[in-house]
Amino acid sequence: MPTTTDAVEPSAPRGRAQRTLDMLERHPWRTLGVYALLLAIQISPWWYASKDDCLYISVARSMVRGEQMHCLGNGRIFVGPGFPALLAPAFFLGERPFLALSIIQWVISLGLIAGVYQWCRRHDPERAALLTGFCILNITVWYYFRRPLKEIAFLTALVWSINLLHPLTERLPLRRTIWLCVGGSALLVFALFVRLTGIMLVPAFCLAMGWQAWQKRLAWSRAALLATTVSIIGCSAVLGQVIYDKQQEKVNGWRHSYAKSFTTRVAETNSSLLLAGLRDRIGEVGRIVLPGTFKIYADANGPFKFIEILFLIATAVLITGWIVLVRGRIELMALMLPFYAGIYALNAVSQGARLAVPMSPVLLLCFWLGLKQVARCDIRMLGGLTVAHLCVAISYWIGIDLPRARAADQHWAAVDRVVETVGDETVAFSSDLKTARSMLLITFDRVVLDYAPESDTSAEKASIPGEPIVIPEEARHPKWIVSGSGEPIDGYELHSETNGLKLFKTRSEIPVIAAPVETGVRR
Repeated sequence: MPTTTDAVEPSAPRGRAQRTLDMLERHPWRTLGVYALLLAIQISPWWYASKDDCLYISVARSMVRGEQMHCLGNGRIFVGPGFPALLAPAFFLGERPFLALSIIQWVISLGLIAGVYQWCRRHDPERAALLTGFCILNITVWYYFRRPLKEIAFLTALVWSINLLHPLTERLPLRRTIWLCVGGSALLVFALFVRLTGIMLVPAFCLAMGWQAWQKRLAWSRAALLATTVSIIGCSAVLGQVIYDKQQEKVNGWRHSYAKSFTTRVAETNSSLLLAGLRDRIGEVGRIVLPGTFKIYADANGPFKFIEILFLIATAVLITGWIVLVRGRIELMALMLPFYAGIYALNAVSQGARLAVPMSPVLLLCFWLGLKQVARCDIRMLGGLTVAHLCVAISYWIGIDLPRARAADQHWAAVDRVVETVGDETVAFSSDLKTARSMLLITFDRVVLDYAPESDTSAEKASIPGEPIVIPEEARHPKWIVSGSGEPIDGYELHSETNGLKLFKTRSEIPVIAAPVETGVRR
């Protein structure tokens, strides 16, 4: 049976590049070992900080302390508990076990490499190792691998769930069917405890089972039973988390959560927001499949730019490859892709390429299939694209990410001094605070808002669309303000400065106002 990556190879003598590619496939586990080694050299005692790291770290700490799960001091944990549970063992070693967190990410990535390789073997056993490298050596995978963020864990659980559920689309002995259904459903549940949008695998699985039954490759009774079982298990996992989140909202009174923000944005989507969401998703596709475009952005609400034309062309090529893929065989990740992209198109929020990383294997495979269909490329082009992605990933790590992480590590002494001085008193961050913001948050281990005086509306970004904009007292009149610049702040005087961190203290005690001020409703 022809594979999905078959191409018309030139009849010319095999060159050095072709022999090199063949060598990768003759010893696939050595090749996969090289991929693992390239990730291992990025293991680091420094923290590659980002905004959401603090949430996972805070929840993981609370798990180790034996407390009720909390996130930055609040019982409403905002994020799924799956990924913090993986990080939690590291915090038996201390409050800042960044080396251990990095090792945990690497161990998870070993499962990812094996899972993607197994997934690629279904499409082209002869080029599975190279296709795996095309996915793993991508800058987006490396970027999120270095950070304690959930993308790598979610993709690993998702791809292995697909690997186990996919054989169920064929006739199998009953015992094997049961084991695969149990294993695939269990991994799907874990993926949902990492990121709820993994539920988009359920309609893809139901569609695949229905199609196989329609084609008389499966009995309708078996297809319906398996689809119903996986659907009930997946939906129960999502519903359980939503119910828990609602219970914590009543207890803790904190109104914000990812689930609530997500559903609110989806409910309020209009034509302009949908267009912005589509442009964001097209940009994510381009940043993943085109080498060197990872940090190139365009305003989703502004006029089209040249880079967006390239992203549109890349998306068109990818859609061509997707059609080739789904015409040739049943593929759960390919069937999941339209559902996954659709739900995020409705949720018009831009996060670089982060939201598309869990779909990167099928995005890259479809892009390659589309290139072959449109430009008649041979396997050497795939090797060239893989090398280009690897060069970009290495250059970004060595030239940008690594120096930033090492420089940020120098701020810990200043962070500790600020936290010790402030204690439990009210504190806010000035808008110019950059590098040390996440470091301060995980050290305070409580929510710290941006400073927002009466005449300022910068706190609006922390509110939920459609609800009153609330500026809490600790953001309007904090006793302390942490700043990254030396510019004076009205009503405050400079208390101390350490390694670029300025700590300002109020000049006079301002009476505490019991209730927060509502400044209007944002639409």
